[in-house]
Amino acid sequence: MDLKDKCAIRVENAYKRHSSKLPYVLDKLCMTVQKSTIYSLLGASGCGKTTLLSCITGQNVLNGGNIHLSIISKKQLGFMPQQISLYPEFTIDEMICYYGLIYGMSLQQIKEKAEYLQALLHLNHFKRKCGSLSGGQQRRVSLAITLLHDPELLILDEPTSGIDPVIAEEIWNHLLYLAESGRTILITTHYIDEAKKSHMIGLMRKGILLEESPPKVLLEKYNMKSLEDVFLLLSSKQQHDRIEQRRKSIGVEAHRRQSVLLEKFELPRKCKRSLQSKEYFRGSRMKAQIWKHLLWMKGNPGVMAFMTLVPMLCILFFNWAVGHIPDQMPLGVVNKEANLSYCDSRTPQRINCTSSDYFSCIYLEKLREQSIRLIEFSDEETARSSAKRNRIWGFLSIPRNFTAGLELRLTNSMDMSLEDSTATEMGVELDKTDFIITYGIMRSLKRAFKSMVLSYTSTCDHNPRLADIPPFQHSFFYGNLDTTYDQFTGPAILILVIFYMPFLFTTSALIMEKSKGIIERSIIAGMTLLEVITAHLIVQFIVLLIQIILSLAMQYYVFLHPNIGDPVLVFILLILQGICGTLYGLLTSFVCSSDAAAGLFVIGTTIPFLFLSGFLWPIQAIQEHTRYLANFLPLTYPIDSFRSIVFRGFDIFHWQVYYGFLSSTGWIVGLTLVCWILLRYKNGLV
Repeated sequence: MDLKDKCAIRVENAYKRHSSKLPYVLDKLCMTVQKSTIYSLLGASGCGKTTLLSCITGQNVLNGGNIHLSIISKKQLGFMPQQISLYPEFTIDEMICYYGLIYGMSLQQIKEKAEYLQALLHLNHFKRKCGSLSGGQQRRVSLAITLLHDPELLILDEPTSGIDPVIAEEIWNHLLYLAESGRTILITTHYIDEAKKSHMIGLMRKGILLEESPPKVLLEKYNMKSLEDVFLLLSSKQQHDRIEQRRKSIGVEAHRRQSVLLEKFELPRKCKRSLQSKEYFRGSRMKAQIWKHLLWMKGNPGVMAFMTLVPMLCILFFNWAVGHIPDQMPLGVVNKEANLSYCDSRTPQRINCTSSDYFSCIYLEKLREQSIRLIEFSDEETARSSAKRNRIWGFLSIPRNFTAGLELRLTNSMDMSLEDSTATEMGVELDKTDFIITYGIMRSLKRAFKSMVLSYTSTCDHNPRLADIPPFQHSFFYGNLDTTYDQFTGPAILILVIFYMPFLFTTSALIMEKSKGIIERSIIAGMTLLEVITAHLIVQFIVLLIQIILSLAMQYYVFLHPNIGDPVLVFILLILQGICGTLYGLLTSFVCSSDAAAGLFVIGTTIPFLFLSGFLWPIQAIQEHTRYLANFLPLTYPIDSFRSIVFRGFDIFHWQVYYGFLSSTGWIVGLTLVCWILLRYKNGLV
């Protein structure tokens, strides 16, 4: 039989480093694993064992060299990573079932094999959650997943680390049985004693395989009593050879040229990836992924309730907190016509066309109806001093002949003198450091005055247009005089929330799976990234629909925001924004490798989106050079389109509406292309 046919794994002249500025993790490494044997790869932490395994399983690509495997499909491979790679919320049987479905096993096959492994690995409580297990028990569950589908090639990274010695002995006996049955096992370990049971041992240090031979041959060849002594001897010899090589090199420059030549002539630029899957999509594997997501949601009801209800709660708190005029604001009054005690004694004030009460008293009563809390002062200087001590927001000064002057103005304004006109002018001094409160007080002052004049004109049969000061006849193409700030920002908060919730959920979910090694293990088991992403998008879309329905119900059925447009257009626009947010989260999970990095990325994008997308203020008021940037953000045009639909009733053919749809669609296409490029460049998430 040819040597190639006898080999399960053959590594030839393997070079690997993680950056051009870093030393090689694998340095011209050669290794041969015969079929139907147990090969133990011994080496200290950081010597390159895990990197070598990642290249064999296809998760990494060598910078140079070749890897030949006897298997051709990932279904023939069983891989147990050093990382546990389990969902803490899943029970043991759920975790085993998930990987069994990925392997293409039937539920009956999974059940039968799980019962066998339960007895072999002493996993007595299959209904216990993985998060409640000890470290040794979790490693046994991980090993059970590896053995589940009876693979031809087993690659086990530290399989007995932290496991009870009695159980570890039983595991080794089972591995020996598998080797006798035609299976090949590659094990990495730093336990030299248990490696003696292997058929072949490879001693690895600093990316180089020092020696590979059967245990007895190693002891006889180097005339040592223990494998520890053999390893120490070979390590010392390697260190001595390195020192001698440095001494013989002719200067640092010669050594640098030698490295350059080595890279240029000995290392091929492109190496083939091991176990490349030709089947990019299979429905059964994607169903397993969707089942896993639904199972995770079932096991985390609090998280799912939070994710589902947060958009609706954001709308609720927004409507409670934003857009309301400040209530019971303290305003000083200097009434030179009549003091407050006199006015209060005449409540309710009556308007009589022949002999009415003081207009100043009527006006102050109307002000109280506008939720203004009046505080009387004897003169302007005292009121001004109180305002500077921050006890009132300002004060109103009413002239002595206010009633007579206003009656003349309303009945015979053509005969008014300049002195009579001045008599109707009230002085107002306000603290303008708070724009919203100042605006609220000024609006209340104007509304109270208009209400008083309308009462007079309706009672005395005068022209009601006299109530407009100045006398404008208000007419609005869209909206009305009572349109509030919360109505202006309402569409923007919906767009913002529906964009960011899928963004945050996708980012956190994928980075969590990356950090736990679950995605990496699923891909080695046969899952493709296309299936991982598609399953996530399907589940996220279902959650997105619930979020949109609840948010719209809260905005337009509970708080009765105006909407004169097509609700179908609104719904579709929000769906596009949700998809855009999901893809943005997918991109973030590709770029960021940790929760901390993702958090910084989220904060860094939230602030410009919030201030430059027309959420708080119209983009027409943004500085011109910044406005060009604002137009390219994913929220700007959709917010404007949303407002045009609900406030103006525009259809899809109006440019202010279809610009928003084009912007969302463009971002979806662009983010998809960028994600695809990153997948090709970085080989996915891991």
